[in-house]
Amino acid sequence: AGVPRAHPNTGAAPPWHEAVRMPGSTAMKHLKTFMDGVEWWRLRPAPEMLSGQPGEKDVKRFVAAARADDGSFAVLYLPAGGAVEIRTEGLKGRAARWFDPREGKWSDAGAAAGPAAKLAAPSEEDWVLWVGTGR
Repeated sequence: AGVPRAHPNTGAAPPWHEAVRMPGSTAMKHLKTFMDGVEWWRLRPAPEMLSGQPGEKDVKRFVAAARADDGSFAVLYLPAGGAVEIRTEGLKGRAARWFDPREGKWSDAGAAAGPAAKLAAPSEEDWVLWVGTGR
């Protein structure tokens, strides 16, 4: 197979039958599971949802936030777990769930109650927080 073009420092790529068992392949499966359940095309960047950006002190903790164009749901990505305080103004629902991108599983996060809700990820690994109606 050889070294990928324009990526000379990555080394030779393994054959597909080996690559399919690598962690990145499993992560893509979980990403597909998540994205299949979200109307992602309706999401718009919403950094104003954060009461404070953890990434200001440590870039590895930068939280990406997006909200649906009609306010029916929001998605936040926490690359290193921890707690996040979100402004819920403009959201139609307050149900909150965590998505584990390592296992592809959902868990309850309670409710994002009040105008500023503080929610803590289940661990210090990366997590996706979904807040909205239903689910």
